[in-house]
Amino acid sequence: MEQLLLIIICALSLTLATFLFQKAKKLGASVRLWAFGLLACSMIPFGLAWYVSSFYEGEPYAGYMGIIIFSGIGLICLLLAYNQLKREHPALFPQPTPQKAGLPVGVVIAVFILGLLGAVLLPYTIAFNRLASQFGNQEKIREAFQHKLLSDDSLPYFIKKTLGYHTLYGDYPETLEERLMQSMISGVKDEELIVLLNKIAPEPERYQLLQEAVTSGAAWMDGETDYPELTLQLGPYLDRINQNAEFVMTWLYRNFPFPPMEPAAVAKVHQGEFSDQIADYMTTPPDSIKSLMIRYGAKALEMQLARADAPSQVVLADQMSAVVSAGELNKQKVNVKRATMLLKSAWILAALLLLSAFVLTFWKIPKPLRIASYLALGIALAGFLAGSPLRDVHSSVYQWIDDIGMTETAPPAPVFTLIHQFLPEVLLSTKAILFPVLNAVLFTGFGFLIFSYRQRLMHMIGHIKRYPSNRKPEQLHGS
Repeated sequence: MEQLLLIIICALSLTLATFLFQKAKKLGASVRLWAFGLLACSMIPFGLAWYVSSFYEGEPYAGYMGIIIFSGIGLICLLLAYNQLKREHPALFPQPTPQKAGLPVGVVIAVFILGLLGAVLLPYTIAFNRLASQFGNQEKIREAFQHKLLSDDSLPYFIKKTLGYHTLYGDYPETLEERLMQSMISGVKDEELIVLLNKIAPEPERYQLLQEAVTSGAAWMDGETDYPELTLQLGPYLDRINQNAEFVMTWLYRNFPFPPMEPAAVAKVHQGEFSDQIADYMTTPPDSIKSLMIRYGAKALEMQLARADAPSQVVLADQMSAVVSAGELNKQKVNVKRATMLLKSAWILAALLLLSAFVLTFWKIPKPLRIASYLALGIALAGFLAGSPLRDVHSSVYQWIDDIGMTETAPPAPVFTLIHQFLPEVLLSTKAILFPVLNAVLFTGFGFLIFSYRQRLMHMIGHIKRYPSNRKPEQLHGS
């Protein structure tokens, strides 16, 4: 179907172009009319073909942008060609009563308001579209979280980054043990963290859990259920900790720089007295009794897990129903759907504002090229200023996180890590779309400016060329 539509677009475009070229040749069109006509005949179908290809590649919003930008430029060229045709062949058009028309100031003000407003909104709306596209698709969510959060390469970094943000912006740990634990985990090598994680929750199981969570969330968003239907099985992970308790204790002694064991505690071990509290084993024993400490520390860990009476499974619906009512949650679901739709489509508003500004310029303003050049340059300047944080994405993200973290209502530390992990990619994709568009508008503005002032420029160049020949020899060589 995609190939058929592209063939139809090409066939219609070639037919129309052939017809227009024959008419233009018959009328003896100028170079300017040919140029505007060629651009219109190429840009309008190019935008349509861009939309068809993007739609079948699963990126309809990129297709909409292609129509608005490329076909929009083609429509502007079509208007320019139409105006040029009226100037060259006025007999083809009914002549209105001649009257002297001044520059419509109100229209000019409206044009610049529309253009600058669209330019300021464009970076934000493109970023919103990229953000909604990134997290509005089940498969993209799964791939993003799998790659940036749960893989062996990324999970240690995520844990350490979260601990770092908690130290910077979170609640200060109340006890010395908590502060020491944060510090010690931050100092563990990444490969050692993976050794422990894969013993308790291997990477494939983490991926499977992510798939279940994403599928459950998507089914809840698209369905009529009050709560996501997801059950977390904790029993297997608790059993693995019990089965590998000695491994866990060995790992702790290998990676955590515990304070030295007190002589009194060493004496109790030699006497065969062992504690059943895991905290009492968070010290560095002499090598002679380390094996005993590992063995009995493992037993203490097993006893502590048994006393904790942790549930073997967690039903998410039960947990959520205790916190929020079904009616309130369904309202939030509707709000999320609306917000996602608005975020995906927000860039269309900015694009329509920009297109409206140019259409109004060529429709209502006599001799519009000069105003269009200033408008294009103003749009490019405003867009570059509004998108200036995108020039150094990572520094901007760090600054935003710091600004949010210093507020009284700062979110939990994992939220900062998620922002740090996912937002730069969204902003970089925004930058890849925004700056080429602004550069195209900037060069178009310069082109319109040069063309509208071409006679003055040619006069200046001619004057410069004639200037030395009008001077006397003694003026040229000095006295």
